Amino acid sequence: MDLDVILTLDTLPTHEEALQQGILELLSRDSDQPNPAHTFFISQNWEGNDGGHPDNEKQTKLGFLKNFREHCSVGDHRTWIWFDIFSIPQADRKKQLLAIDSIQYYAGESQPPFMPALLL
Repeated sequence: MDLDVILTLDTLPTHEEALQQGILELLSRDSDQPNPAHTFFISQNWEGNDGGHPDNEKQTKLGFLKNFREHCSVGDHRTWIWFDIFSIPQADRKKQLLAIDSIQYYAGESQPPFMPALLL
């Protein structure tokens, strides 16, 4: 997802919500975006009380993402974020497992020799 889109969010959407809202950019073999040099893969612990959402009631992770440019000194260029909740289907277990299996492909398509990654 484009970091500029994340800046407009009030909560972290699920993959399905992000697709419905038209705020995801899909990566394929024919994609020229996202730019590998400006793509960040972020993995996190799921903190919601019911285990069904990665963020807590204070929206700490969304807050981190909204301040990502400052936290990681990435500048003003267009930046993309891969984040589990909106990058992997949540409602359909079969699709979810296929997406999890494709993480290596995604990482290979979106990375230069070194892919920036964070663990929240």
